[in-house]
Amino acid sequence: MKKPVQKIIAREGLIIIISYLIGIVCSILCTIKGIELNDVDGFVYIPLFVYLLVLISRFIKWAIRTLKEK
Repeated sequence: MKKPVQKIIAREGLIIIISYLIGIVCSILCTIKGIELNDVDGFVYIPLFVYLLVLISRFIKWAIRTLKEK
């Protein structure tokens, strides 16, 4: 069954928002611990890393599902 486009877009948007929230929380925690982070780290690199982890996990799930079908 195909999912409606709106649900797919909403899910991707939610993942991106959660990635940014994780980045902001990591920046705050690192600041509290005394580790200096640039704004770029909290708002670009950490969310990008989280989103890449999500994409990699999706690819692994897809690969396992594809191999099981064969």
